[in-house]
Amino acid sequence: MHILDSGIERSSAFLVSQWGGVSIANLPDTTRPGDKVVLSPEDMQNHMGYFISQIRSLVGIRSNAPLASSAQLQVRVRPATATGVSGWELDALMRRWLVRNRQTAITTLQSLVRLVDSLQNMVVMDDIKEKVDRSLAALYETENALRRLPDLNYVHAFASAESAASLAESAFFDPSMVSMLYFPDQHKYAIYMPFFLPATLPLVAALKKIFAERRRVKAAASVKESSKTD
Repeated sequence: MHILDSGIERSSAFLVSQWGGVSIANLPDTTRPGDKVVLSPEDMQNHMGYFISQIRSLVGIRSNAPLASSAQLQVRVRPATATGVSGWELDALMRRWLVRNRQTAITTLQSLVRLVDSLQNMVVMDDIKEKVDRSLAALYETENALRRLPDLNYVHAFASAESAASLAESAFFDPSMVSMLYFPDQHKYAIYMPFFLPATLPLVAALKKIFAERRRVKAAASVKESSKTD
């Protein structure tokens, strides 16, 4: 079994997004169900090569990413080690995720602020406030680590950005925050109206009766005063 790539190249492995990779062991035609099959070291090396390539794709390492924008610039690429990932590839991946996590944290916190401002009656719990404070502190640590020239600490900045993004998303998607999105003021009126309406109607009727009685007394007094004048 082979997979045609653009109708020219054949491959025995494929990648399933968000699940993993598959490598097909094409056994000899003489193999029958129940036969014991032992793969040779050469076959295992091919399969391990497929798995390493798939792992690189899953974690986001770009094998064909351009390293230079100018044709005159010659770049020597250090080959990967036995782990399948070279140092410069790991560094580029870490920097890319640093920027992504930092942006995610900032965007999520801004969305959280807009959400709280749009719902004036929303109650923000203390643990959510603590997560937001810790996320802002982690963002501050990220910025400080990136500004320490010339000794830039990308590892510390990456860890801080990852922590900031995780805390911001945890605060935004907290169950107490999500429940408020589906509990607008109209729901509150629908819930509390059956309790307050029976007590409100007699009060309104009593107030109406009092005002009517005052108008009647005032009108009677006015008629009496006019009769005295005559």
